[in-house]
Amino acid sequence: MSLLDVVGVHKRFRSGTGVVRAVNGVSFAIPEGEVLGIIGESGSGKSTVARIAVGLMPPDEGTVVFDGRDLSTMSGRERRTLRTSIGIVFQEPFASLDPRRTALESVLEPLEVQRPGRAAACGRTSAAREALSRVGLGPDLQERYPGRLSGGEQQRVGIARAIVTRPRLVLLDEPTSALDRSIRGDILDLLGSIQREEGLTYCLISHDVETINHLSDRVLVMYRGEVVESGPTDDVLDSPRHPYTQALLSARLPLDPRAELPVLPLPAERPAGGSRCPFFERCHRAAAECTAGPIPVVECAPGHRVACAGLDLPR
Repeated sequence: MSLLDVVGVHKRFRSGTGVVRAVNGVSFAIPEGEVLGIIGESGSGKSTVARIAVGLMPPDEGTVVFDGRDLSTMSGRERRTLRTSIGIVFQEPFASLDPRRTALESVLEPLEVQRPGRAAACGRTSAAREALSRVGLGPDLQERYPGRLSGGEQQRVGIARAIVTRPRLVLLDEPTSALDRSIRGDILDLLGSIQREEGLTYCLISHDVETINHLSDRVLVMYRGEVVESGPTDDVLDSPRHPYTQALLSARLPLDPRAELPVLPLPAERPAGGSRCPFFERCHRAAAECTAGPIPVVECAPGHRVACAGLDLPR
């Protein structure tokens, strides 16, 4: 049974030029203990769908079910309980922390909501110190304010804050994008060890392929609010089938500076007619088949699905 089920979710926002479809019919499930990575360029809708999945914003259409319970039908008490079952690690570690609170006070805050009252104070402090120690912050750093911590230390506080209530699901929203490359690996290793030891379920949002590859068991590739490819991480990253996934992966710089940079062919002349494919206008393989009705979802390998009408066309 899945811990989280997202079914047919849509989300639209009004802008100065009309309505923007941020999420358009996205569905996925995360079994308990799995790490699902959602990848795509800026504006692909990955952060919006993740916020909907953890109840930070409602969908316009569709349903979100956590542990068998529909979020839209939950009572106020159930929603408060849900907040302790889901932790969030934000993109900007400094912005997510109150500059007037020490590291220890920041980690104590969610526990004060979960376990109010003076009688529980001793237990809250002990749990907060344990969580901070778990992420590598000793007693001397626990009493510091965010401004006196490095970016990596701030993010460790954010991780401790996310896991201190012992959640079942943790949303990682670009957890390393604001950090120096020299410390990204340490934070990813920390997140991986916590996930394995605690049996946590992660929903990881990133535009960085290496971050997804480091942590994820399975990956969704999003473009303009839609899932264009999904499957086991190794399959999708090693054998991408959708033209957008291929373009996204080709943008990675090779580790060897002497290696030749990959080049995708320029878009060809577009066939006449409309298309539901969100990548149609940028696709170098666009063909008449792409305008002939709904885009099919093809399973090209076990669990590896691609939304592409031209999947079997000559390359």
